[in-house]
Amino acid sequence: YAYAHPYEAEALSAFGTFAAKTSGDYVGAEGLYREALRKDPTHLQTLCNYALLLQGVRRDYTKAWHYISTALECSPEYPPALTYGALLMHTVFDNPKTANDMYSRALVRSPKHTATLINQAHLLWRALRDVNMAHTLLVRALRYNPDDAVALCGLGKLVSDEKQEIEKGLALYRNALVVDPSNLAVLCNLAHLLLAQKGPAAFVEASELLDKALGLNQHYEDAKRVALSIASWSIALAAHTLPSRGTAGRGGSGSAAGKG
Repeated sequence: YAYAHPYEAEALSAFGTFAAKTSGDYVGAEGLYREALRKDPTHLQTLCNYALLLQGVRRDYTKAWHYISTALECSPEYPPALTYGALLMHTVFDNPKTANDMYSRALVRSPKHTATLINQAHLLWRALRDVNMAHTLLVRALRYNPDDAVALCGLGKLVSDEKQEIEKGLALYRNALVVDPSNLAVLCNLAHLLLAQKGPAAFVEASELLDKALGLNQHYEDAKRVALSIASWSIALAAHTLPSRGTAGRGGSGSAAGKG
């Protein structure tokens, strides 16, 4: 459609999204979005996509909200506008109750939209402390999309942190890695949970996961935090396994500690 109708708003918007997602050409994408809106100022998908670019890349939250508001004025129940608006309300404007209402309205129209379910679950868990409802939404997201790594990771963290279901959390993280082996959040969350088990095998696996995460992005904050935990664990393990004076060269406690 885009190639057949290169000068229509729909095509320009599609080209803009393609440029942003495939090549990171945000300047080109912004120009295409603007041209699309010049041709059709009420084009809903362009209004939402441009707002998302302004929010995530430009960090121009006021302008992003302007475009979301315009979309909602044109179509008050348009799901993408409600979802993107809710994200702004939650993460930027610190208005979790309004954000929750917007997510709920979006899900009335698009009940199987995985990203909206995940975002609302995160809001309910972290901001409104409704753990049970957050759990329900994540389970629902995975029922519709069993291979969504973000949903698997979110549910893994919720069940391990809030319900102390460690084995279930580990299994969910491992499933997420099968789907997306380079997901930094999954790599770090799994490494952190393994470290909490305080076993030598878990320590080795956590170290390998951390190495992979740092290889993908050495500046990733969660990876640096896990690295500090691993360093502390290494020191404690070394102190535990090194034989004390008077036991070196003999069996007994020093030797037994070394096996641990």
